[in-house]
Amino acid sequence: MTLPLIQIQPCKQFNIPLSQAILIAQKALPSARLAWIETPSNLNAIYRFRFQTVNDPSYRFPHSYIEVNALTGKLESMFNIDKQSTASKIKNWIHPLHDGSIGGNILKVIWVLSGFGSAALFFIGVYRWLVITNRI
Repeated sequence: MTLPLIQIQPCKQFNIPLSQAILIAQKALPSARLAWIETPSNLNAIYRFRFQTVNDPSYRFPHSYIEVNALTGKLESMFNIDKQSTASKIKNWIHPLHDGSIGGNILKVIWVLSGFGSAALFFIGVYRWLVITNRI
C-alpha cells in the first residue's frame, strides 16, 4: 500500500513587510546591531533576527535572537544574551576566539604563527628521530 504524496504549497501571503518587522525587532533591542535576517519559510510565518549586543563578542554570529510573527507583527520571542548566565556568556567566547574575529588582525597573526609553530615542532621532531636512528 502506497501513501499519496502530499505537496506543500508555498504561502507568499505575509501581512507585514520586512521593514516593519525590523522596526518591531529593533524596538525590543534598541542599542543592539542587526546582523542577520531570516525570512519566513513555507512552513512558518516568523521573521527571525540576530542582534549583536554591546557585551556580545561575536560580530558575525551574534547570540541574541528576536522572532516576529510575519502575519500579525507580534513579537513572538526574544533571547538576549546579556540576560543569560555567566556560563552562557563564557561559552559564547569560543567561536570568536576560534576564528580570531574578537582580537582583530593581531589575534589572527598570533593564530597563524601558532599554526606554523606546531608544524615546525612536528618536522623538528621527525628530523631528530631520523638523526637518532641513523637514517640520515
